Order: sequence, then C-alpha cells, then structure tokens
Amino acid sequence: MVFFRNYFEDTDFEQKNSSGEVAVKCPFPHFSGKVQYFEENPSAHINEDKGVFHCKVCGQHHSEPSFVKELLGIEYGEAIRLLRHLENYSIRTSWYTAMANLDEELLGKLNISKSAAIQLQLGTETQGIGFPVYVFGQLMDIRSYNPGGKPKVKSRFGATAGYFIPDVAKMRDKKRVLICAGEKDMAIARTFGFDAYTITGGEMAIPKQYGFAFRNKQVYIIYDNDDAGRNGAKKLGRFVHENGGLPYLVFGHHEVAKEKGEDLYDYLVKYHKTKQDLELLLDATEPMDQTIISEEMEKEYPRVSLDDAPLPEYRGKYMTTTVQVTGVYNNAFGIPNVLEVEKVLLPPDTKPSVNKMPVGKFLYTIDSENIDDILYLMDSGLKEEQVNKNIRKICNVPPREEGVFIKSLSHATIYKSTVSTHMTSDDDKPVEMDVYSFEPLENGKKYHLIYKTVQHPLRQQELILIANKVKPIENDLEDFKVTEAVKSRLSSFQKQEGETVTDAMDRLFEYDKGYIGAEADKNIVQTVDLVYNTPLQIKIGKASIRGALDVFMVGETRTGKSKTSKIKREIYNLGSVINLGTTTVQGLIGGTNKATNRTKIGLLPREHKSLVVLEEFSSMDDNAFIKAMTDIRSSNEVRIVRVDSDLRVPCKLRMLTISNPKSRQGGAGKSMKSY
Repeated sequence: MVFFRNYFEDTDFEQKNSSGEVAVKCPFPHFSGKVQYFEENPSAHINEDKGVFHCKVCGQHHSEPSFVKELLGIEYGEAIRLLRHLENYSIRTSWYTAMANLDEELLGKLNISKSAAIQLQLGTETQGIGFPVYVFGQLMDIRSYNPGGKPKVKSRFGATAGYFIPDVAKMRDKKRVLICAGEKDMAIARTFGFDAYTITGGEMAIPKQYGFAFRNKQVYIIYDNDDAGRNGAKKLGRFVHENGGLPYLVFGHHEVAKEKGEDLYDYLVKYHKTKQDLELLLDATEPMDQTIISEEMEKEYPRVSLDDAPLPEYRGKYMTTTVQVTGVYNNAFGIPNVLEVEKVLLPPDTKPSVNKMPVGKFLYTIDSENIDDILYLMDSGLKEEQVNKNIRKICNVPPREEGVFIKSLSHATIYKSTVSTHMTSDDDKPVEMDVYSFEPLENGKKYHLIYKTVQHPLRQQELILIANKVKPIENDLEDFKVTEAVKSRLSSFQKQEGETVTDAMDRLFEYDKGYIGAEADKNIVQTVDLVYNTPLQIKIGKASIRGALDVFMVGETRTGKSKTSKIKREIYNLGSVINLGTTTVQGLIGGTNKATNRTKIGLLPREHKSLVVLEEFSSMDDNAFIKAMTDIRSSNEVRIVRVDSDLRVPCKLRMLTISNPKSRQGGAGKSMKSY
C-alpha cells in the first residue's frame, strides 16, 4: 500500500477504527446539485488489509491500482507498472539527516533561497547539495550537485533517467509549469517564485512514464543556449503535445545569455534579470509551432507510404502512415498485458535442469518496446494450452522450469482491421495490410497510424502492422493552411478588375485548354469544374441540405468527357475514377466474407466526403445500380447486411456520372437526339 500511504501522507495509518479502516479526504470531485467541489473533511476510508479505498459520499470504490488509474487518468496496466516500480526501485534510506546537514554556505553562493531548499527538501550527505528524487513520495534517486566535481551532477548507482524534480505528484493542480535544464536552473527559478521542474538525465531525456503529468497544462520549456538545449526543447515539446499539453519553447533568454551554453541561471543571476523580466519573456513566447511539432514527429516516427512499409529497412521501427480502413474483422481478442511471474523455492535435491531461475517475483508488461509479443497471445487459431506456453516463452521462463507461477494482473483488448492506400482509379492495385490496434478502427475512416511492421511468427512470417497509436482524420484538408503564398496563387482565379463573370470564366477556360488540349469543350470543362467546386453541404437556418452538384453527363463518344474528368481529378488531387464496366454493385458497396469473418467496404464509402467519377454507366446493370445509388443518395450511407447485424458506413459524395448513349437492343447505337 505504498501509494496510499504516500498520497495520504498526513494520515496516521496506525490509528484504525474498529473495522480496520483509516479516514482520508476523498481526492475525487463531489457534487452538490450541479456544483462541483472537493471535500475538506474526510468522508472516505482505506482498508490496508483488503487494499481498498471507498468514499461514502461519491461512491468511488477502488483497489490501489484502480485508484491510481482513476486519479492520474492512465490505463490500468500503466498504474500497475507504476506501483511496482515504486515498490521495487525506491531507495531504502532516510533523507532527514542529509536535510539537517544542508551546506547553507554553498546554498548562499548559488543564490538559492531557503524557501526553495525547503520545497525541494535539499540536503548534504558528504559534499555539495543533494536533490532528492521523489515519485509520489517514494525516494527513487539522489542527484548530488557539486560545483567542483567531474561530473558536476551524479545519480545513485543504477538509477534510471526520466524522473521529475520535484515530485511529479506536485504538478497535478498546476496550470502552468516551467521545465528547466538541470537542477540548478530549476532551483533558481523556484527561488524567483516559479513552478519549475527539471527532468533527470539531461536535456534530451523524456519522462516516458509520466507523460500524463503534462495533460491540460501550459508547459514552458526553457533550456540552454546550445544545440543540445534547442534540440532537447523541441523533442520535449513534441512529447508534451503528444500527451495533451500545450508546449512553449522559450528561447528569448538567449538574447541576453548569448554565450554558448549559457542558461536560465545566467539570465537571472549573471545578468541580474528579475522575476518580472522572466514573466514578460514567457508572455511573449508563442505556443510551439505546428510545423516544428510535425518535424519532430517526423524524426521520432518517420512518415512512409504503405507501399514502402514492408521494405526491410523499415522493419521493426515505429513509423507514421496515413491509411484508410477498408475492412474490419468482426471479432476482438483479449490478451494479458501485465503479468506477475513468481519463482518459489524448490527442495534442495531438485534437478538443476528444472531449477535455473532465481527465487522471487518480477513483472512482465507489454509496451511499445515489446509490442510484437501480442502475436503470441491471440488470433491464428491459438488454443489456451498454446497461449500458456507462449506466455512462459515471452516471460523468458525456461520450458522445463518448475516452481513458476504466472498471474495476469491486467488485460487489453486487441482489434483487427485491414487498411489500404487511397485509390484514385479502380485500375489501381492498392497495398492492403492487416493491422492490430488497441482501439477499434471504423470501416471507411482515415487514420494516421503510428505502428511497426513486423513478421507474424505464427502466420508464415506474413508482414502485418501493429499500431501503437491511432489518430482519426476528419478530412483530407485538415493540414491545409491559408498562407499569403496560397492567397497569391489563388488570386489568378478571382474575377479581375473590369471583368464580368462570363469574361472570367472564359479566361479560366483558356487556362484549361493549356493542359487538356485545344480540343477541350467549354461545356464539359465548366460542368466538371462545378462538380468539384460546389460545397458538399449548405446550412440554411437549422437545416442542412446538399450543396454539391450531382451531375449525369451523357454525350457522344470522343468528346473529351472522360479525359477532362481524369485530368481535373489529377489537378485537384481529389476523389477517384471508377469504371462501372469493370466492377459490380457489391464491389461499389462492400460485403462480408464468411470464411474470414471480415467485413470489407466497397469503392464508394472509401470516398466519403470526397468525389467519384463514375465512367461507362451504359455498360452497368441499370436496375441494381440505380437502386443502390438511390439508397446511398437518400441516406448518405452504405448499408451492408450481415447475419448478426447491419453495418452502416457514412457515404456522402460528390458524384459525376459519365455515359455514352445507351445502345439499342441488338447493339445499335442510340443517337443523342432520341433523348
């Protein structure tokens, strides 16, 4: 119960009531009607023997891991990992003696105030100043700062990087925090009254386990005036953004602390700047530019096409690709993602061949580093006996080892889908790959995937994707920004001074002839353009009505209908061309494969909110096609009937249908005049 005791540090856990409980103040919000408040008097209890928390007012009832999950807003498996980390890696020592022996002379030379020293619980063991590293009250490391030492800052032997100083728990109720480059900078910032923190391990370190601390916070990153400082600030800014915070990269102090390697300490002490100066500098700092965030994401997760994802050079690395879901499997898989492995003591005469592991417990967790292991735990027709063997294998338990007990502490749900590149023509041969993800993907939707390409060990080394993170894309233009350069390029399409609308349309048609050819037909060109350039929806009052033109273009052969449509599609880079003569109604809509239990969407719903050019209508089965298209037009969705349920996929389209005159019975042509 290390977390309960540390979190409720003012509670005397030895003073239990007759039920073996201690009273604590509930940290979760309570409500009086619709008014939210946090209580000032204890209404909750903790029973250490049972390992539970229960609030009598709001009704929250938790084990210690679920309490951490709810409090920090993290996954259950992450909560278990955090608790085990605090229990197994903390320093078993008292820091109070070191605090009492604090070198106050050195503290004064460093201009660090006593109030900051008390906040940070600074102390001295032998020489220099020790910065204790607490995580939710557990002492995890001592960072010793000695100005004359080499290096100046040392951690305890075996300590890991990526902790916050002071305790990450203190960030919970802060709206704005400063992240400084090192203990000295952080301490001087606190001396000046700022909520400052540092991350152990240097300016390139990332607090991977504690990204939740940045959620909904303004995070000002103020690092040193050198390449490591600037690059580290950008890297951390990307991490803050990924975890729901708003990063600010503060470089304004470099205008004062101009020398290479100068830092916040120099800005405040060497150059005699004030708290107000730093406040003004922070106020003048804009949030981290989205372009820089994208560049840092590219460094961390290189953007590749799905066509290139199977290449050997990308194998096993995290990448980013924009994909469309073209099929979903109608089942999900449950796997254990946190396992406790315990080896017990066996009799002395036990054979060495079955007694190789040391006695004790350890935790195995599935995370971004070993995400491939999920393939041994699900799908591929695995039976329970084989899964249990695979669990021992991924936990590095020798096959014949005895006295080993493995317990699942947390589970995750895995979903399986098929993703594809975006097709622009039904003649394209798109790359399709199966993807496993920790959240369900919706048929027809587009996503940015952060994933690995791995060889499936149980499916003949077939290449598949395992997504670590997924981000839905609402439309293809979400990254489009109107800049001055864009405005300048678009100005040529505006009506010029002195022109009528007809004059402007004629001028633009002359542009069109430049890439379509001198034979371009004005009526065809301008009709196709109107399909592309009318809004998908128009809101009138409270009602939304269709705005895009839905055009059916019938004309004699060799008049440029198809050529114009295809060239315009290439220019606008929107939608796809579908030959109705080479596809079926099911190919347009989709269906379910009973053998694989996979529901796959057709060509039309893949273009939701986009555009389709439907060629060769005259060769299509009129009745079936028209009925299907009528249903789609009226409902703006495709309905795929399955045995157990119906799948409804959004399908709101701009449509341009092209046809030559329909042949008469017997094959004779039908003239345009007969229409």
